[in-house]
Amino acid sequence: MKKVALVMAFLLIFTLTACSSKTEASEPKETKDNSGGNGFVYEPKMPVPKDLPVYPGAVLWSEVEGAWEGADSGNWMWLYNSEGSGNEIVEFFKTELEAMGFEIGTAHATQEEFGVSDVDFIVAVGFLDDGISDPTPDTPGRGYMITLNLEAWENRSAKAPVEPENPDPGYVYEPGRAIPEGLPVYPGAVLTFDTEVWSAEGTAWMWMYEGAGSAKEILEFFQAEFEKLGFEIEETFADDFEVFLHDTTETVHLGWSADESDDLSRLGYMITVNLDGWDNR
Repeated sequence: MKKVALVMAFLLIFTLTACSSKTEASEPKETKDNSGGNGFVYEPKMPVPKDLPVYPGAVLWSEVEGAWEGADSGNWMWLYNSEGSGNEIVEFFKTELEAMGFEIGTAHATQEEFGVSDVDFIVAVGFLDDGISDPTPDTPGRGYMITLNLEAWENRSAKAPVEPENPDPGYVYEPGRAIPEGLPVYPGAVLTFDTEVWSAEGTAWMWMYEGAGSAKEILEFFQAEFEKLGFEIEETFADDFEVFLHDTTETVHLGWSADESDDLSRLGYMITVNLDGWDNR
């Protein structure tokens, strides 16, 4: 339920902002479609970034400027109609964003609501009230909105992990940035990747580990360790496949979403730290 509440908090921000007088959705223009016939093809004021994932077959019908309040730089929202269900849309964007190097903070579909967001709030996907009566996560024909922090999207430094072609049994990954002194590491977990991530304030860095424990074991370990360090934990979630945690100061984020092929007793985890917040805590 905490995870659902977090998703709804994101979507509430989007909904309230989209309804404000300064962020009215634009009307579609009637133009020629690509087949030469007459039809409504929406021409956005802000072009959709070429590398931004679009659900297969989805049709853009409007946009909202400045749709995500509280960030330091410009944000934009695009609205789409699609034939997909909430579950299908969530799975698509979760897979696409993870392949681009994003750490997923939320990915959930329940009844009418669904949403996907990365931990740094660069990109978020949410549901639209499309007038379908009593939809479930598997009801097709759902619309969605995707909100982007434009500056962070352009400047992101996400990169794909690179593994040796012929792994050496003694190979030890050397991170691009040293792990902060005092940052807990799950016993037996192996560091496999790290990268800088966008942060609204200061510098943030993410380290990825494999071969830890179950999602619930990982959550229990880090919740206990961070509380020992004086952090107040704001949100936690763990089931068989996913784990999520962050503190009230947004200094530490922990997350992982497993695939069905993963060993659920030895999942990995990604931990993101605001380095300025960590040093000044």
